[in-house]
Amino acid sequence: MNVRKIFLTFVLSIMLGAMSSPPRAQTVNNHDMSILFRNVAFFTDAGAGWTGIPLTRWSSPIVGFMAGGREYRQHVRILFAEFSKLTGLPFRLTDNPRQANLRINFLSRSEIRKRNNAPNVNCAGRYSGKKGTITRAEVFISIDSSSKAHHCLVEEIIQILGLPGDINMFEKSIFHDKSTQTSLTIIDKIMLRTLYDPRLKNGMKLAEAMPIAGKVILQIMKNISKRQK
Repeated sequence: MNVRKIFLTFVLSIMLGAMSSPPRAQTVNNHDMSILFRNVAFFTDAGAGWTGIPLTRWSSPIVGFMAGGREYRQHVRILFAEFSKLTGLPFRLTDNPRQANLRINFLSRSEIRKRNNAPNVNCAGRYSGKKGTITRAEVFISIDSSSKAHHCLVEEIIQILGLPGDINMFEKSIFHDKSTQTSLTIIDKIMLRTLYDPRLKNGMKLAEAMPIAGKVILQIMKNISKRQK
């Protein structure tokens, strides 16, 4: 491992340690982050086994409508501001469902399972579009537990932004299937910023996109290290 990689690993371990309760923090490096990005951006566990997909993301402003869940409105506003900063896209809420391209449904867990024909889910999300460009999406947030609802908002919205996969690499990441995070960690932010880097293009296949994504991730981590000096 070269000196630069050691330093980047050290910096990320400090940042992760500041957010974690256990005394020992996980360390990450650009190679780990590339593996994580590959899995959450290009693979989904929908259907029978993992299915490879092209790079998929939004290109237009995102307008959200909340069907219920008024007590979570402030959390959604905070998330929208953060997502906008990370993606470079405008995010806003509307009270008119006809203006929305993202519908956020707040329902009981049983109703979510019924509507999605999925007996084991707590929350769910789906998006539609073509040629690697998302144009509409819908998420289903369980209101059976307040803490679970806050977690689901983060998980489901980041996934319908174009990161639909899950992989249990890092406990302090929304992409870990046992995560209880109610806000984005530094790892999640790196994933989203990488996805929306202009060097990547909608519809890119895995082999074409990953060499570019690796360079983007390395640059992001270098920028993080500079801010820590």
